[in-house]
Amino acid sequence: MKTLYLDLLQDHIPFFVQCTNGKGKIENPSTYKLTIYEEDGEDAFFSNKEISGSPFTPININSKTGLWGVLIPKSAFRSGKYYLALWEMKVDGINSAKAEKYFVCNSTSFHNPESSFTLIYRLRDEETGKPIKVARVEVSTDEHGHQQIFSGYTNNQGEISFEIKQDLLPDQLYFWRKRNGFEFDNPDIQKVFDLDGTGRDITSGISHP
Repeated sequence: MKTLYLDLLQDHIPFFVQCTNGKGKIENPSTYKLTIYEEDGEDAFFSNKEISGSPFTPININSKTGLWGVLIPKSAFRSGKYYLALWEMKVDGINSAKAEKYFVCNSTSFHNPESSFTLIYRLRDEETGKPIKVARVEVSTDEHGHQQIFSGYTNNQGEISFEIKQDLLPDQLYFWRKRNGFEFDNPDIQKVFDLDGTGRDITSGISHP
């Protein structure tokens, strides 16, 4: 069974089938149609209810590959329902059928807005490679530093860590650094999901003034 995530799809959903004869050679069908049934699974009986516009007439997409298809508006599908796509074709005088099963839902159904992760920010001295301890770090979601979400001091490893909720996660964060004896080019702008490929780890190198 395949899964279709409605909120991630464009306005029309493509359905494809390849037509071959009994010898496995590509051959266009003489008759063809695609019927799609909706099942809700709420009881022990099949509804055999067709979606709006069903049955559909496929068109030839590529004659060299024998590919036929239909573009169906995603508005014809409902989240939380099962669908059976039944292809019926007559190829080389032989009637054939192919069934495909789908479950339709939205990806947001699997999103937990309360989930969070810990982000670690490191400061290193570029000249010595040593961590910068007891540096003040303020984190904001805007370039002016007005919308601050965290502030603290780096530990002996030159690190600070803080948690951020998944649903509050912006595209990028702004880090403002302060410590006597160091000159910082503030803010340090970090794109959240470009951080070491995980969005959880940042290393920033700082030079002496």
